[in-house]
Amino acid sequence: MATIVMLQNVDGDNSPASEPVELGPDDTFGVEGISGDTVLVEYRLHPDHAWATLYTFTADGVQVNVQSIEARFRVSVYSAGDINAYVCK
Repeated sequence: MATIVMLQNVDGDNSPASEPVELGPDDTFGVEGISGDTVLVEYRLHPDHAWATLYTFTADGVQVNVQSIEARFRVSVYSAGDINAYVCK
């Protein structure tokens, strides 16, 4: 299993979104370091489509993906601490 770091040590509002990554069924993704923050996992089915919210993390957690999609992580609200996000394939 490989781990891909999507966000590392994010420590401010309006941080850029991570680079997109292809997620397949059963890939796992998570966020840690949340302390009053909100991290969105956004997806799109095609590069010409707009991004939409797949998951919203307001606490540390892990989710399992269920379909093949392109996804990215984005901090929408920052409060404190260093936020990290990752994908396990």
